[in-house]
Amino acid sequence: MAPPPPPPPLPEELVEEILLRFPPDDPARLVQAALVCKRWCAIVSGAGFRRRFGKFHRAPPLLGFVSNVRIQRQRGAVEFVPTCSLPASQVHSRKGHVRVVDAHHGRVLLHRISAGWSLPWPDVLMVWDPTTDVQEEVPFPDVAQYKLDWTAAVLCAAGGPCDHIDCRPGPFLIVFVGYDRELVETVLCTYSSSTASWSKPISSNQLPYGRYMSRHVAHVESALYFGVLMTDHILKFDWESQEISWIQMPPTCSSKWPYVLTTTEGGGLGLATIHESSKLYMWSRNDVSQVDATWTQSRVIELKTLLPVHAVLASPRLFGFTVGTGVIFVRSNNVLFVIDLKTYKVIKEVSMASEIYTIIPYMSFYTPGTTLLSFGFYKILDE
Repeated sequence: MAPPPPPPPLPEELVEEILLRFPPDDPARLVQAALVCKRWCAIVSGAGFRRRFGKFHRAPPLLGFVSNVRIQRQRGAVEFVPTCSLPASQVHSRKGHVRVVDAHHGRVLLHRISAGWSLPWPDVLMVWDPTTDVQEEVPFPDVAQYKLDWTAAVLCAAGGPCDHIDCRPGPFLIVFVGYDRELVETVLCTYSSSTASWSKPISSNQLPYGRYMSRHVAHVESALYFGVLMTDHILKFDWESQEISWIQMPPTCSSKWPYVLTTTEGGGLGLATIHESSKLYMWSRNDVSQVDATWTQSRVIELKTLLPVHAVLASPRLFGFTVGTGVIFVRSNNVLFVIDLKTYKVIKEVSMASEIYTIIPYMSFYTPGTTLLSFGFYKILDE
């Protein structure tokens, strides 16, 4: 008796509906699906699938983080460290003479450092999309000629509401903010990719001194919030009204404690810090658009229940906080712990052979067929 005929192949629409439900924080599963047959590979590697995949899951997952590290004989270097199941070919070793400044809406802002030591300021910023390897150089603003403690942020500049799932090819905005030591004031200007130009700087002399750090930037609605070390204030910039204002930190927080700004699940401004050696304090600010808004302590987490004893005894420090995923980065001695606050588990431990001094989480959707993350770093940093 002849064997029964093989079952008919699943309709392409049904296959896609199944693949759309694969977890976005486990991209290796889509890679494995692409290896099943040419038809499945064509589905998951298409641009339309990537868009529908993002629409279905809505919130982009944490793929990893980009860190600034100190290396001998180099002025700076960056390293991408995955926190999910990215294929091994997607990860590249560190490269020098560059540092990461910020990442929002799938774009990464890099600061290319001059190889020579005689120049007081590097010559260029770069906005890079790791999933397509598209990069655009942006000249430094004129205010950079002064001696500034500065940082910057990059974000989508699409008009009207945007879900930020697939807006990376569109226009972007850079907000550059720093403290001018000679004029004793904070200066801020913006760059628009649509006009390829910087705005006229605006300034504020309300604070006597401030030092801006790149890991202290949060995006809430039409405003950016910059953490200012050595003060008890946070700078707020509303790019729609082009106004600078200042808000005070929670009353029991100190600017001497390492802290990070973030966005709460409700879409408001949040702040997190580690105090008393092992307690993570989380704050949220209600009604951020109102002058009389107040801080509320929303959560206190005992890190003794999450970290090894030796890590707690070494006074852990908070290094980063992701938006929407509830993942934090805590450093203790030479180990970086990546902790999921939803499951209360350490999802990754990174041994720090070199000194990491900044961590920028990278959140995006990854599907087979996108440009290699590793190739993007290789091309940018070695050319």
